[in-house]
Amino acid sequence: MKKIFQYLLLGTFLLIGLSYLYLKYFTIEDGEQAPDFETTLVDGTPFKLSDLRGQYVLLDFCGFMVCSLLERKSSVG
Repeated sequence: MKKIFQYLLLGTFLLIGLSYLYLKYFTIEDGEQAPDFETTLVDGTPFKLSDLRGQYVLLDFCGFMVCSLLERKSSVG
């Protein structure tokens, strides 16, 4: 039982430490620039975020299943 408690305690500390590092180094604060990325749009044209510099941009990263569930929910009620 003591060994299990030690492993749980170690796992908790590791999880808290990794969460702290993620929040400190991999998140963007308000007012910071988003990292530039390139992709191809549905119609096949290339898209680069930096081409829209100086304009307001709303990025909506919605997975296929999530979007279909939200559409289904909104159509129901």
